[in-house]
Amino acid sequence: VQPCAAAYYKAEPNSAADCTPCPANSGTGTSTANDALADCLADAGFSGNGSSVSACAAGTYKASANSEAACTDCPSNSGTGSGTGSDALADCLADAGYTGSGADVAACSAGTYKALANSVAACESCPAHSGTGSHIAQVALADCLADAGYTGSGDNVSACAAGTYKAAATSADNCTSCPANSGTGTATAQSALSDCLADAGYTGSGGSVSACAAGTFKAVATSAIPCDLCPANSGT
Repeated sequence: VQPCAAAYYKAEPNSAADCTPCPANSGTGTSTANDALADCLADAGFSGNGSSVSACAAGTYKASANSEAACTDCPSNSGTGSGTGSDALADCLADAGYTGSGADVAACSAGTYKALANSVAACESCPAHSGTGSHIAQVALADCLADAGYTGSGDNVSACAAGTYKAAATSADNCTSCPANSGTGTATAQSALSDCLADAGYTGSGGSVSACAAGTFKAVATSAIPCDLCPANSGT
């Protein structure tokens, strides 16, 4: 008389019947002479025993074989997508906005993003002249907002045109026109109201631009320099 081999069982005593193989996705490990269906324990990636073995649901895993233990939830900010029957912690892949797998999942740092879910891919840097400010775990290219002096977001960021400025960083806001009688000359990507310098005939910058007073002049454009006195025996 031979004992039932591993992954087989026979429940009927005093019987010459053949041993029965365990159901799919279960076994008895190295154990032999198993005498009950319940001795068939779930493989890795599955839970339960006997006729009640089921695959680990999406977002869970089970590494131990020959065990009826429940499946374990993936760590925060990771999952298995729609995949079932996962048999290792490493099958838990980072969500969008995160990178890595298993116990080594981290948020995308400020200035980066990741759109792919269920992926170990690295986070991508925002395009030039844009960022996410102090925000981490950003999930889309559109989360990359223009720096000061630039407008737009994602792959549609452009410098503020001459005669305009934008002080707000990490913002898709439009650039603002310089006040009357001031500008930036040919300079673009200006980031402060004070970058708006007085036109010829005016002095100052930003919100403090005024016309040259009677008897004075200024020939230089795009400059905050004071107006000059007219030469002797002349005026305006």
